[in-house]
Amino acid sequence: MPLQLAGPQGQVMALADSALSQSLLIALERRYLYAVPELGLRPVEADPDLMANARFLQVAEVAHSPDVNRSLHALNMQNVLSSFRDGSHSLIFAVSGQTTRTGLYIGLYKSDRDSHAHTADYIEVLASALHGNFPGIRLGPLSPRELSTALLRPIATSRHVSVITGIPSLKEQAKDVFVQGLERLTNSLRGEDYTLMVVAEPIPETSVDEVVQRCRDLGSEIHAYVRATLSDSMATSVSRADQKGGSLTGGLIVGAGTLLGTMLGFGPLMGAAMPALQGVLGMSGISIGRSDTTGQTRTLGSSREAMNKTAAFCEELLDRYIARLQDGKNLGFWNVGIYLLTSDENTLRRGEGVLRAVLSGEQTLRAHARH
Repeated sequence: MPLQLAGPQGQVMALADSALSQSLLIALERRYLYAVPELGLRPVEADPDLMANARFLQVAEVAHSPDVNRSLHALNMQNVLSSFRDGSHSLIFAVSGQTTRTGLYIGLYKSDRDSHAHTADYIEVLASALHGNFPGIRLGPLSPRELSTALLRPIATSRHVSVITGIPSLKEQAKDVFVQGLERLTNSLRGEDYTLMVVAEPIPETSVDEVVQRCRDLGSEIHAYVRATLSDSMATSVSRADQKGGSLTGGLIVGAGTLLGTMLGFGPLMGAAMPALQGVLGMSGISIGRSDTTGQTRTLGSSREAMNKTAAFCEELLDRYIARLQDGKNLGFWNVGIYLLTSDENTLRRGEGVLRAVLSGEQTLRAHARH
């Protein structure tokens, strides 16, 4: 329902921009994702060269110094991600939980078929980046058979799939202790079968520039709807004119003189003087009149400033998106998908809750983590 305001005279004024700002808010907060399960899934064409285009490493051990927060700092992994900004490969992180063990894997998939880069060479770059940012880490390559057994087969046999959407952020209040580690999930689902897949596709810088410009254009358009001045006026005008008048002519005066002379006994004298008197007066007359005009004008007016809070919030969200995109141009920007696959629905629901709690922080306002 559009936003309605009551005017000074009690009339209802609707803001036509309310529907626009509401639609923009649905897009910015990604509320449309709640309806994705009703749309169904579109089959994806299988890659006949999957084994040649995919390479994985198994993380056997992650060593750290006495200063754990420094050794396992989140920015260390960001340095690893920045090594793959050319757009030829997607980075894949997987956690495979089984009844007796939990496996941690990280690998690459060649997403750009036209690129001349070889996945076998890039997996060596990934191993070097991990060793450089996590000294003491133990990695082991996965053969095609091991990849099929450890990841592909559990994924193919999973009956339930959930997609975790949103923009993860850190809990700023827990600066001294990192409370959003992966162990929160593995400890909660220990002894159960599940697979967590995180796929990160690099976005070219030119595409980021286009999105930034569209956000700026939207911000300029929505700014016109944030504030408006509503005015209402009423004018009343009253006018009255009153005119009175009359005339007295010479003929009337002469006739009255003759009548008066007859009554007084000198009628013949007046008769003799009639031509001379008429010559003097002729048809002249005397006019007497009065004109009165009264006018009154009254104008009542009022104005008020109306603010569309929805439009203002959309403008704030756009500014945050632009700042985030600008940061991505410097550090690398990725299109990330987070998938949780399980064979048991109860395991899926508990895993969704844990992931949402781990990924959500103070800055998750723009797009809440949801499943």
